[in-house]
Amino acid sequence: FGENSISFGGVVVLEVVAEPEVPVDEYTHIKTAEEWYTLITLNPAGKYKLDNDIDLAGGWLVKDGAPYATETFTGILDGNGYTVKNAWLSGGWNNGLFRYQAGTVKNIAFINMHSTNVVFETALFAFNSGTIENVYLDMIIYPATQQGGSGAGTLVGGAEANCLIKNCVVNVRKSAAD
Repeated sequence: FGENSISFGGVVVLEVVAEPEVPVDEYTHIKTAEEWYTLITLNPAGKYKLDNDIDLAGGWLVKDGAPYATETFTGILDGNGYTVKNAWLSGGWNNGLFRYQAGTVKNIAFINMHSTNVVFETALFAFNSGTIENVYLDMIIYPATQQGGSGAGTLVGGAEANCLIKNCVVNVRKSAAD
């Protein structure tokens, strides 16, 4: 027997070598615009990680004409350093990608986002009670004469006292033409 075995009353106990654990990826990976729309809408409590930039090619950021992708998002959306780009966000009161963001959104950029009928609390996230960290937002508001409220066209329209918004950058501008 090997030099790391031990004998107790004639019973030989061999050395047990533990194999290193392989980490289990708990995330559902999003690679396409179709997966973006379907997965987040159907399971807003899921854990998602982007594996590519998601180009919505001028489509609506929301699903099937609803003013938001999901009423309440309680999951995790890790952009993994990728972007969601070229989309339209529904305007109007309390509309955004998620009406209520109560989960975690991190490490993602939303580039070339467009919105019309921007009023107070038309934002990427209409209300936030969760964590938004390392997020970049580039939004263009239409028409150029739009007079939005104080939260219009921003990252968050309204925030709860227990939310965390950290290391975020917002670039909002009015369109050059209507």
